[in-house]
Amino acid sequence: VSYLRRSLFREIDFKYSIPYRSVNFELGYSLLFAGDAIRNRVNDNTIGAPGYFANNVGKTAQFAYLMMTISF
Repeated sequence: VSYLRRSLFREIDFKYSIPYRSVNFELGYSLLFAGDAIRNRVNDNTIGAPGYFANNVGKTAQFAYLMMTISF
């Protein structure tokens, strides 16, 4: 049994929205930072399955998106 701590993650989002008639285009970029609940457990070797957790798991993640929404 693992005990979670205070936070799972922190997230910073950057968004830009471009409306055009009934279509809305949105560009976004996000940064995720692992909180203490993840940082302390992600590389834990007490699971008992060899190779299950790799020691090269990063503490940050990032992604970008392009979204189109149509209103009718």
